[in-house]
Amino acid sequence: MKVVDGAYYVCPWRTRLRVLAGLLSFRQAGPFEEPSVFVTEHQARRARKELRRLRRRDPSQIAAIMHSPWHVPVRWFVLFEDHERRLLEHDGHHRLSYLTTARRALHRAEEAVPPLRRSELGPIADLIVELHQWISAFDPHSILELDYGALCRFMTWDEMDDDHSARDLHDAIGALSEQRFPRSAELYQAVLARSAELRAHESLN
Repeated sequence: MKVVDGAYYVCPWRTRLRVLAGLLSFRQAGPFEEPSVFVTEHQARRARKELRRLRRRDPSQIAAIMHSPWHVPVRWFVLFEDHERRLLEHDGHHRLSYLTTARRALHRAEEAVPPLRRSELGPIADLIVELHQWISAFDPHSILELDYGALCRFMTWDEMDDDHSARDLHDAIGALSEQRFPRSAELYQAVLARSAELRAHESLN
């Protein structure tokens, strides 16, 4: 539960739904050469069957949480703006996050797709459309939070303070719309570099 401007917001965990989807996503992503060592084909079949059963029972039930280990997917920043960025102290540690409404996030996704489609980044536009479809399932007055979470443990204060990825990504898309391609590429690469640096911890673990 989160209280924002005096209003209470509750995010359903729907843990079983997320676990089943996560198992199948893990096999499809193939982070290891033999994903079946971790999730066997028999387990995957059971997960698919149970996931179908849950969705038949309640077609409107979808996961309200997206989780990505070791990094923040760059496309997520499209949904936020820099003034929604928050760097706060939590349990004795600083934590970086963004907070907006579903309505604003939908509008930003809609604005980002056309210039991306007109460029070589068309596949990214498809991913943003998927985000738009996911958010559309919720009340437009819902809040949407992007939380760096445990990734903050791998970042210094200066790194968190300097991380303005949402601003840089929006500026990159704006430069793309104006056909200022070198500037757009520079900004986009800066966001990618931050994400890659965090994700590098995965292979060191």
